[in-house]
Amino acid sequence: MGCSSQRRETALKNTFFNRFLLLRYSIALFFFGNIYWLLIQFIRPSLVVIFPIILVVFSILATVEQFRLYGKRSVRLGITQMFVRLQAVISTGLLVLTWTSWFTYLFPIFENNQVARVFVFIVLLLGLVISLLDIRRIQDIYQQKDKAYQRFIQLEKSSLNL
Repeated sequence: MGCSSQRRETALKNTFFNRFLLLRYSIALFFFGNIYWLLIQFIRPSLVVIFPIILVVFSILATVEQFRLYGKRSVRLGITQMFVRLQAVISTGLLVLTWTSWFTYLFPIFENNQVARVFVFIVLLLGLVISLLDIRRIQDIYQQKDKAYQRFIQLEKSSLNL
């Protein structure tokens, strides 16, 4: 195998793997957000701590699943899909609970006032939107409708013509 064919093969692998790039970024964002939520739960310990723990564990498993896909043509995003759905469900629940007396248990570092509730609501809403976009992205990947896949097909065709 020559140097140029190795480069082509590496370019193909990287292009195919880039299909998951936005998923990896959002999972990292959720990981750090959930770690932060986990840490603030230690201010006033309660059973609420279970939710960020579950989300952190699933985000780690989703990250491992993603990196195992490098160099493979099969697309199995079961854990990733489960994680983003779980993140969306928990975010939806938190959006509702932000306007209840649970607010101080869920987010003990924030004062119980309108400004804090609106801020948390906006952050949670952004997280929910990202989760929903991730779910859509996974569907596009499974259906091979994502732009990165189209670039991969073009690169693969052009490398065969060389």
